[in-house]
Amino acid sequence: MIKRFRLLFFALALFISGGLVGGWVAGGGMDAMAAADSALPVQELRELTEVYSLVKRDYVEEISGSDLIARAARGMVSSLDPHSSYLDVSEYKEFVDGLTNQEYGGVGTYIGMRDNWIEIIAPIYNTPAYRAGLNAGDLILKIDDESTQGMAVEDAVDKMRGVAGTVLELDVLPAGGKTRHVELVREMIVTPSVLSSLADEEYGYLRITRFQNKTLDDLVAGVNRLYQESDEPLKGIVLDLRNNPGGYFLSGVGAAAIFLPPGVTVVSEKGRRQEREKFFIADSDYYRDLTDPSALQDVPLVVLVNNGSASASEIVAGALQDHRRAVILGLRTYGKASVQSLVQLRSSQGKSALRLTTARYYTPLNRNIQARGIEPDVEIKQSAVKLEEEGFTIREGDISGHLENSGEEAENSGEEAEATAGTETSEDITNDRAAGDSRPPFIRDDDYQYDQALQILKALAIAGKQG
Repeated sequence: MIKRFRLLFFALALFISGGLVGGWVAGGGMDAMAAADSALPVQELRELTEVYSLVKRDYVEEISGSDLIARAARGMVSSLDPHSSYLDVSEYKEFVDGLTNQEYGGVGTYIGMRDNWIEIIAPIYNTPAYRAGLNAGDLILKIDDESTQGMAVEDAVDKMRGVAGTVLELDVLPAGGKTRHVELVREMIVTPSVLSSLADEEYGYLRITRFQNKTLDDLVAGVNRLYQESDEPLKGIVLDLRNNPGGYFLSGVGAAAIFLPPGVTVVSEKGRRQEREKFFIADSDYYRDLTDPSALQDVPLVVLVNNGSASASEIVAGALQDHRRAVILGLRTYGKASVQSLVQLRSSQGKSALRLTTARYYTPLNRNIQARGIEPDVEIKQSAVKLEEEGFTIREGDISGHLENSGEEAENSGEEAEATAGTETSEDITNDRAAGDSRPPFIRDDDYQYDQALQILKALAIAGKQG
């Protein structure tokens, strides 16, 4: 009998160049057979069988029957929307490994597809791709001199993975820029999902790089560590969700919940098969390991977002914005508000799976941000320096075949916008800072958004004293 899974995950992308591609939320486990609630279309199946027979018999090269069936399944599902897909045995294993933070040899990027090309959803912090200055929205035109036009994301993942120490060559087209050739040396990629550090001694900094199944535990540990290391109660926290493509759905719910009072709505979801909307509430389970849960209910909070913040990241930002719990600062988010269910297929004894879009999710004020994204309260570019060339930021609404917004026609999807700031290089990140500079070691020296977030926190602290 089929073993049912209830994996909750997100967002936008598909697989990493060596792992999960970011952000997927999954609804409940679905029984694959129960989905067939109507009679099979006999005539259409006859046509499919005829196509199968002709290809199997007459195609110029021999193809196994199992390969043809897998291709048919893949094509059927992937044509629905950018986030539905068929996962064969190896892909399914990679997907689960990505949720549990397994090591892999690669360069550290979340990737997806846009306009039939491979797109970088987000680079992973302190990986070869990050240090080479690859950014969200960059298109990968070639992998080791092979064009990616029409290449399946799964195939791109295979090509970008490899033995640590080997070289990967990419031709990359930045948003609004010129094509450049990049040579990267693969490493073993294991990234913590949460980074934490004190900032200016009295303020905390938390960066969630992606939402995995243990991210909430890591976040709680990071919060507890900040309060332990600070000599005085924290005056504010910067929560950085930039370039976070999403991941495990419940981790996103929990990340928002620990900053909200118990009992309030974090997010809701509604699908065609659901009789009613399902609500996810901030409850005591999310607080049980916090050293001082009440401290997080009142501490001033600024959340950093950009066009690489997707799915579970948008759940967090949307909940904190709707409850007026935080100032959202940066750029409009990606706009991926669909829910994927992951179902093991009994035909393969659960070794392959189907990832299918089954619902939309809504913020606490019932906003559907699909293909729209979340508008920040304070819009600030990544750099104070104006770019010489303006480009386009890439979001869900720009992707061919994206799920439409269930309400009014999506606003600004595809609208021209300012490009995010330039590249980041290894020279931008350093632990050897000038004496007295308490900036977290994983923050760039020229990170203008972070600087502004800290200034807002300091202003809020002063206002609190005067109030």
